[in-house]
Amino acid sequence: MEIYNLTSFPVLPTFMMDDAGSENLIVIVKATWRMMPEGELVRHEEQMPIVTAPVYRGEPDSSSLIYESDVVPIKAGTDCILIGHAYAPQKDTCELEAVFSVGPLVRVVQVYGERKWGKILGVRRPIGPIPFEKMPLIYERSFGGTDESHPDSARHEVCHDNPVGRGFLAKHSKKNIDDILFPNIEDPNDLYKGIESRPKPAGFGAVAPFWKPRVDYAGTYDEKWLKHNSPLPPAAIRPEYFNYAPPGLTSKGFLRGNEWVALGNVAPHQRIFRFSLPDVRPQVVVKMLQDRVELESYLDAIIVEPDDMRVQMVWRAGYNVHGKIRQIRQIQIET
Repeated sequence: MEIYNLTSFPVLPTFMMDDAGSENLIVIVKATWRMMPEGELVRHEEQMPIVTAPVYRGEPDSSSLIYESDVVPIKAGTDCILIGHAYAPQKDTCELEAVFSVGPLVRVVQVYGERKWGKILGVRRPIGPIPFEKMPLIYERSFGGTDESHPDSARHEVCHDNPVGRGFLAKHSKKNIDDILFPNIEDPNDLYKGIESRPKPAGFGAVAPFWKPRVDYAGTYDEKWLKHNSPLPPAAIRPEYFNYAPPGLTSKGFLRGNEWVALGNVAPHQRIFRFSLPDVRPQVVVKMLQDRVELESYLDAIIVEPDDMRVQMVWRAGYNVHGKIRQIRQIQIET
């Protein structure tokens, strides 16, 4: 089988089996663009590689996901994530709104400087926030966490939406209240209101596959699966499981690639930054022994990295080749 990559982007053809045991050819194309100060995107001289395994900030069970694997069979829509920081527009900034929008998708988070519990006239209340220059937009700074402070493990609790965050307190916690860290990143419509508060985590980054809501789409790995389907994925697995953007940042259907992107307080040197995504769609042609098949590619990931002035776009094309893998003679990719 010959691969002709006529693009200037990394390409990965691979084979994956679906829950029925059929072999599918998956062709992945990734393009990296440089964000210019004037708001234009140009082809980056350093193309980011296709990610074949998840990349975490630390250990997977105790840190947030940076990049999810690009090697998945299908998605339900386009993931849009942002990796970076919130930047204060002035030195005495204690809180601000950070904005990330791609076409019809808009997400706003409220960002605070550090806060702590203290006593004023004998009453415990929040002190702060204190001014900050930049704040990492990571789930470690959002509401969530794990509380194993009680000596009885049956009374340990975890925030399944974000096990690595801050501010989470178990019902029977033995933590010192003054040691509870306030979240720095919040949903302005669901704010943290105190130690008994349990708002939804807020952020722009990728959600790990074993966090909610992703894990709810994974299907059931039970005795029935072990007996009848293993090692194939369970029949109940849904395409949404392979989407990793946080709620509100996965499109219904697929974006085309010509959408406008708007950033507020997340670019290092510009408070407001806007650009249009390149109107690019890779063309994939599979030449079989006696046939020629043109595959439609779908844009299923947009990764914006303002700190590095970089945008990544990932397309995917799929073709059921069950029983026909040996008939594939050539795969050609062009734009």
